[in-house]
Amino acid sequence: MPRRVPPDPVAELARLIRHPEPGATYVGEFLASHAVALAPVLGLSEGELRRNRERPDEHLVPELRDVLARLRSRADQADRTRRRERSLAAAERLGATTLWSEGAAVLDVELLFGEVLTDRHVKFIAFRSADEFTTTVHRQRVADSARLRRIHVDVAARVDGQGLHVRWKGGRGGYNWVAQTPPAAIQADVLTVPLRRRACAALQRPRGAWLGGVLRELGYVL
Repeated sequence: MPRRVPPDPVAELARLIRHPEPGATYVGEFLASHAVALAPVLGLSEGELRRNRERPDEHLVPELRDVLARLRSRADQADRTRRRERSLAAAERLGATTLWSEGAAVLDVELLFGEVLTDRHVKFIAFRSADEFTTTVHRQRVADSARLRRIHVDVAARVDGQGLHVRWKGGRGGYNWVAQTPPAAIQADVLTVPLRRRACAALQRPRGAWLGGVLRELGYVL
């Protein structure tokens, strides 16, 4: 037999204050009965909550709505901060794992279509090479491309000075997201991927650039 999950007192309180009854004291009684669990969440002492036992709901509910609104705002901000940090860390990893072929950066699609997109408040993603180009595309274009990985097993992505290029099905399918210029007013909503160059012995072999061959098979014109 499945174990019964005890109700969340904060969720119960939120439901209780939606439709207070004039003259009733249900909310105050609930606060007093659940003071131990609610005090650390609401930022009030147990004594303060218990003293509300006899207060009419129509007086108490507006105060509680303000308290819960502040709690939601802080929780939303904390969630946004966590998402921003995850996206920033993923952008750093993406830039550090880049491979290069003839002026284009080949990207790790696991990161590009995964953790990099965690922060939904980002409006643009800027791929910045210190000595070659900065290419900025709408985040939504990258998110639109992410669904391809649920459909195709050979999705690849590369970025150059013209834009972000996505290929699948051996190059028979593809998107070319052209570089954009973000409005100055939303610079804070641009996530930067710092593209770094790594020495790759395989690319320096006299027999040729195997990476270039792979890209040509995927439909990229090099």
